[in-house]
Amino acid sequence: MKVVPIFRGMALIAVALFVLSCAGRAPESSKGKLDVGLPDDYQTKYRKGRALADVNWIATFADSRLSALVKEGQQNNRELQVAAANMEIAGARAGQAGSDLFPQINGRGRGQRAAQNFVGFPVGPGGSTPVLQSLTNQFDLAIDLSWELDLWGRIRAGQSAALAELQASQTDRAAAKLSLSGQIAKLWFALIETRQQQDLAKRTVGIFAKTEKILRDKFELGMADEQKGLASQLRLAMSDQATAREQLTRQKQQVEQVSRQLEVLLGRYPAAALSSGMRLPSMPPSPPAGLPASLLDRRPDLVAAERRLAATDKRLLEAKLAMFPTIALTGSGGRTSNALQSLSDGNLSVWSIAGGVAQPVFQGGKIREGINIRKAEAKRALADYEKQALVAFREVEDALAGEAYLRERERDLKSAAKLAADAYKSSDEEYANGVGDVLTMLTAQRQMVLKESERLIIRRLRLDNRVDLHLTLGGDFKERQKHLGKEE
Repeated sequence: MKVVPIFRGMALIAVALFVLSCAGRAPESSKGKLDVGLPDDYQTKYRKGRALADVNWIATFADSRLSALVKEGQQNNRELQVAAANMEIAGARAGQAGSDLFPQINGRGRGQRAAQNFVGFPVGPGGSTPVLQSLTNQFDLAIDLSWELDLWGRIRAGQSAALAELQASQTDRAAAKLSLSGQIAKLWFALIETRQQQDLAKRTVGIFAKTEKILRDKFELGMADEQKGLASQLRLAMSDQATAREQLTRQKQQVEQVSRQLEVLLGRYPAAALSSGMRLPSMPPSPPAGLPASLLDRRPDLVAAERRLAATDKRLLEAKLAMFPTIALTGSGGRTSNALQSLSDGNLSVWSIAGGVAQPVFQGGKIREGINIRKAEAKRALADYEKQALVAFREVEDALAGEAYLRERERDLKSAAKLAADAYKSSDEEYANGVGDVLTMLTAQRQMVLKESERLIIRRLRLDNRVDLHLTLGGDFKERQKHLGKEE
């Protein structure tokens, strides 16, 4: 079937106008609206490290098992799959928003059969007077076109907002991926540390059992006067032994809990079957001096907040332009006939073309209140962006400061643990030689175990803080030109 010339001409005009008017693009950056006094450099200064972190910041921990777990989590984590689905939804909505810029073309076909009775006409075969009946058929085949001319840019504003929302969704997924890597790393370190604590608890049970046996043997062999003093000392040793056993049980439970948490992040069934080594990785090189504040441009949560702010500006523009007249073109072309086989006859062509203008006059304040809603949403988005920026800078400063404080704390705890171990060894020897007292030995035992446990904790906290620093900076320590969707 050939389209009639006028309809074909109208379609060509529509396509030409569309090409000139529908170049959809995302809005420009809204970072210029940020009013939080951004510094050129972070206030917390740092000594220059031996090397910059690699682009793959997880690899800086030099733990191949950790790198493999992060890769597994990024493939199987359910939260990350939810973020990917949300990105697909946003992409479909962006495409849907731009569809109104295109002429809408629909094909239709219709067949109709009708009967009409003529009562009162005594006309019929054989002298009878039946009711006269007329049967008619009508078949239509047509193509309809409608197109709203986006002269004011209302549709383009909506499409631009949808594209910004898509970019926000893309960075949401990047944020989820970054956060997942950090969570896996922290839980992996926690699993190793809890296994170290469990091993320490086992050794503690053995140490306290040895002390209890020594005191019990001495108590059983002692004289009545000596037994009075030894009884309280033996009870203290027995209490320490019971406490050590409780600590061992608690550490076993903690190992299982951490293992299950990590397995869920990896998309595995939480069976507490994940094994780990007994050594935490070494600390990566220190951050370089003078980390520029522009590194925050890579933080996905801030990029997403900025894109949502830009989207609200376009939504506000879209709402304002809704007060302008709407100009639309409609057209139709096709065939109509009372016989289906006659639809191919060119003499039966029909067509129509029309244009219309609609201007909102009175809608009970609906459009104006819609503008007020969009204004309020833009204010909220700006406040949220500024709040997130301030929180981000606070997180960076805390993580940078934590690097120094935790390093000093680990140094002091390492020294304290060594001194406590030496004190226990000396007190044990002195007591065995009869020149020391049991209370000093018991105190030295407890102090040695406590400081060793704290040393293990602070070691893990330093690694956690380094993970936090990477998360707050949106990745490694290198500054690169950032574009949505890629880095250079």
